[in-house]
Amino acid sequence: FIMNTPLFTGADASNGQAISMAIKESFEWKPIDILICCAGVASSGRMGDAKVDVLEMVNRVNLMGCVLPIHTALPMMKGRSLTNPSSIVIISSLASLVSYKLCNIFKMLAQLL
Repeated sequence: FIMNTPLFTGADASNGQAISMAIKESFEWKPIDILICCAGVASSGRMGDAKVDVLEMVNRVNLMGCVLPIHTALPMMKGRSLTNPSSIVIISSLASLVSYKLCNIFKMLAQLL
C-alpha cells in the first residue's frame, strides 16, 4: 500500500448500488479531491423504432451515470471542502452537440444534462 499511488476503480454506470459502493470505497482509501464523471452510450435508430428498454438503458447510463456519483460523493466532498477544496468534472460527448445519422436517441438524452 503506497499512499501516493492513485486508486482506479470503476462501476457499471447504470447500476446505482455499484456506483455508490465504488465511490465509498474510493473515499475510504483516500478522500476524493477530483471526481470525474464520464459516462455515455449511444443507440442508433429512429426514435419511433426504439424499444423502451433501450431508451431506459441509455437514460440510466447517460444521465444517472453522471448524477449518481455526484449524489454519493458530494456530501463527503463538502464535509472536507473548507480545508481541502474539491472539484467535480463532467465530461460530455460531441454526439450531444452534433447530429449523427440515426443517433437521435443519444442526442435527445444527452441534451437533458
